[in-house]
Amino acid sequence: ITGGFAEYAYVMPQCGIVKVPDGIAPAVAASATCAFRTIVHGYEKIGRIEPHETVVVQGSGPVGLYALAFAVQSG
Repeated sequence: ITGGFAEYAYVMPQCGIVKVPDGIAPAVAASATCAFRTIVHGYEKIGRIEPHETVVVQGSGPVGLYALAFAVQSG
């Protein structure tokens, strides 16, 4: 009932629901719901990235690509 492969799914009341804007590709929305949130949480844990610091991203999957984008955006 709470799985992702069902036609319908039950969303727990305590879940934060985010409406995906029209025009966003389903693949982008799906990767952002997990991979992007993972990266944001990780960067919140380690703190600000300073311009003199080096960032190493291992892996080129969705998590790695969002990590790279976040690091580039941070300067």
